[in-house]
Amino acid sequence: MSKSSFLRLSPWGVLLAAVSSGSLLADVPVIPRPVQEKAPDGSPLTGYFRLAGQKDQAFVVQPGTVVAADASLANEKSILQGILKKLPAAKGKASSGGITLSIDGKLPKEEYVMKVSPKGIEIAGGSAAGVFYGIQSLNQMLIVGQAKDTGTAIPAMTLEDAPTCVWRGVMVDSARHFKDKEWMKKFIDLMALHKMNRLHWHLVDSEGWRLEIKKYPKLLEVAKGTPSTYPSEDPTDPSRPAKCMYGNFHGADYYSQEDIKEIVAYAKARHVEIMPEIEFPGHAMVALTAYPEFGTTGKAPSVKSNISVDLFSPSEKGLSFLKDVLDETMALFPFEVIHFGGDEAPKGQWKNSPEVQAQMKALGLKNEDEMQAWMFNELAKHIAKQGRRPMGWEEIMHGSNMDHLTKSAIIMPWLSRQNAIKSANGGHGIVHCSVGPFYLDSWQTDSPADNWSLYKGPFTLEMIYNYDLFPQGLTEEGRKNVYGAQGQLWSELMPKTEHVEYQAFPRVTAIAELTWTPKERKDYKDYYKRLVDHANVLDAYKVNYRFIDPLPAGEWSSGDLAGSEFTLDLPQLTDKSSGEVIAKFDYKKGGSRLEIKKVELLRDGKSISADEHDGFSGTHKQDHVYRLKIAKASPGKYALKVTHANAASGRDSQGEVTVYSGKGVELFNPRNFKGGDYPTMFWTSDDTKSETAELRIPMDGVVLAPGAYELSFELKQPKSPVTVSGIRVQGTSGKGSASDAFLSLSGDSTSGMVPFAVRPGDVQAGNSIVFDVKSAQPSSGDVRVRLVKELASAGAGKYEWSPEVLQGGPAVTYVKGASPRKDGVMNLSFDYTGGGNGLDIKSVQVLDKGRVIAESKQAGFAGGRPKQNRYTLSSPELKAGGAYQVRLVIAGAGGSDSRGALSID
Repeated sequence: MSKSSFLRLSPWGVLLAAVSSGSLLADVPVIPRPVQEKAPDGSPLTGYFRLAGQKDQAFVVQPGTVVAADASLANEKSILQGILKKLPAAKGKASSGGITLSIDGKLPKEEYVMKVSPKGIEIAGGSAAGVFYGIQSLNQMLIVGQAKDTGTAIPAMTLEDAPTCVWRGVMVDSARHFKDKEWMKKFIDLMALHKMNRLHWHLVDSEGWRLEIKKYPKLLEVAKGTPSTYPSEDPTDPSRPAKCMYGNFHGADYYSQEDIKEIVAYAKARHVEIMPEIEFPGHAMVALTAYPEFGTTGKAPSVKSNISVDLFSPSEKGLSFLKDVLDETMALFPFEVIHFGGDEAPKGQWKNSPEVQAQMKALGLKNEDEMQAWMFNELAKHIAKQGRRPMGWEEIMHGSNMDHLTKSAIIMPWLSRQNAIKSANGGHGIVHCSVGPFYLDSWQTDSPADNWSLYKGPFTLEMIYNYDLFPQGLTEEGRKNVYGAQGQLWSELMPKTEHVEYQAFPRVTAIAELTWTPKERKDYKDYYKRLVDHANVLDAYKVNYRFIDPLPAGEWSSGDLAGSEFTLDLPQLTDKSSGEVIAKFDYKKGGSRLEIKKVELLRDGKSISADEHDGFSGTHKQDHVYRLKIAKASPGKYALKVTHANAASGRDSQGEVTVYSGKGVELFNPRNFKGGDYPTMFWTSDDTKSETAELRIPMDGVVLAPGAYELSFELKQPKSPVTVSGIRVQGTSGKGSASDAFLSLSGDSTSGMVPFAVRPGDVQAGNSIVFDVKSAQPSSGDVRVRLVKELASAGAGKYEWSPEVLQGGPAVTYVKGASPRKDGVMNLSFDYTGGGNGLDIKSVQVLDKGRVIAESKQAGFAGGRPKQNRYTLSSPELKAGGAYQVRLVIAGAGGSDSRGALSID
């Protein structure tokens, strides 16, 4: 591929300036959205599914539909025939025509034109790639049509379509967690389905080397016998945040050179180019453990870390190794671009190396950053001999590096948007991949049911979809250097391919439309309407995608806040609606946040359910989700009534209200766990209208085994004091364990804990933990069920933790009978004594009869290098010599192999 091929912009830019806003609502169920969709008379196509239902206005595609193609399109013909074979036989009279594939040399290479009439379908492309993209549009229409009951009928129309960007990509990380060959092919199919054409393959890192290099076989040997993943890396374990074991080898799985050739050929047939990444000078623990002689110190790495201190040597010896690796890599990957990494490479070893410092002096280099640029350029010259060009992460242009960097280098700015602009204006090609919103190892929403992620985010569909690829500050030449964008699927917390799919989809579809469809044709609400139908396509490809959230039911603005309440009609709720209804409030802009007091569900103007608690939605959100119930399906007109307090706090606020009913409600259900941060159950004012309310927590998935548990209560309405009592097990086997403990909560003490023992006979399907809430007026609150563990006593004021305490999830841990030496203060010291892992300390509380009387949420660590491992808790209620409970939220740092002592005085 020549450099000029990177610089071509869409031919539709000028044409689209004349497209009216009235055509912004898409009709064709395709992602990414085609540039033009025309009816046979040349007008914008409307009523796609209506027309598809009129067989005289459509062409019905069948398994046996004849495909005619140019000889050069044998691959594309075969792929289309494979799609047709999966179709059901059409009902009624079949269309007599066929599908014709052809090359039109007048079209740009990736452009296609699809013409449909009752007599047949013609797909012409500027190249085989263009034809292939037309086939993928047809493929999506066929799948969605079957789900919409229009079958395989495609209405008469013309699509004219071409991409905005030449780089439409996704990065897959096989280094941290290996992805097998068949799944890689599946992911390539999914990219091709969405007209994405660049797969960035992260094959080597400190945790794994996955590429067979025949000259250096030890690269594949040093990780043998190590686990492919670690328990702490499971993102679906609801008991604690997932944590990557950086610097630890993750198994010895690898791709043979024959595997690589097979995958590259598979991608090539689907018009996806694969760019391998060979990382240097950092992230090199596997390579430098196998061959320490190519490192700066000549010794194998000993410090396990995400950002390793060990670097390749820039000497001739180190460069020779990297050149050998690149030579074998280029023989396997024909794509023009090779990624050199270059990120997160601390230069301490180079600074302290007499050999590197002497080399820098001889080369006239001022600092270690210039040394990295020189090393990059030397290897760029090497691959240029084979017609290749390098790419690197943003760090390759930091400082004065860009003044020394070869102009052939493409830069991936992941940290700074300003550096993206600077790089493009400075003559370097760039591919947008900034952490927000393109790091897909992030939460997709603020739902507590999402998988744990490396980056909190949330980085949403809408953030990706509305990302500005051409920000202000770009020169005319700089705009030409914006090649496109790609999503990053770092796999530290994705040990299984199902995790990768969940994090990737549907967000990859937003990247596809961002990089394909011109800005003038993009509209998020329209995209979402197509995305709802597109779920059928993802289902057909057996993708483990995340639930697609609904569009907002409505909005609020400053005008709605003039009084103390506003209403929002809910036409999506019908006479068939029943069960739980969730209302979520999301601030968008304005000088004030929305201060919510109560939300009611109205039917024909009458309140049928209410959730009364204080919440707000602004740049930060708290308790902004409200739970309502439709006890029984009934006809009527539904609406939300929102009572707010913005008269005092300010009315300059705008935002959206999203309503979930039926599918999707589960996203707001707390995780079923053995411990953790989210409520196991909540109650609202609806549940406590009577003075004493009986509430229940289903035990299925929550209480997994007999043992000691605690129920941790938090009152959400401090003005409504409550008493919790009568805790017992009830269910299919009748009554079980019971407790006579009680807890009083009020404005002075809004949280507290009650111990509860679960016997073996209590753990049965269908059983529940039941408790009574007594309050003079309706109240709301939540409760968490947590497994309880206890630190063993090791003498007066001494206690010990061990791996047994830390295994099986982050249950709360108690110390019983702790006694302070002085009135008003208790001191605690966590001291690590051994094991492969340290101890993370999340919070420390002192309890008196279940009430919290002193608390510290200081995050501490006890290990080889302790940090904030000493705590002082103060309370006037603490008395010298008194007996108290100390409640700890602790977890092993990266694993449970930790031992230590806790001293209390």
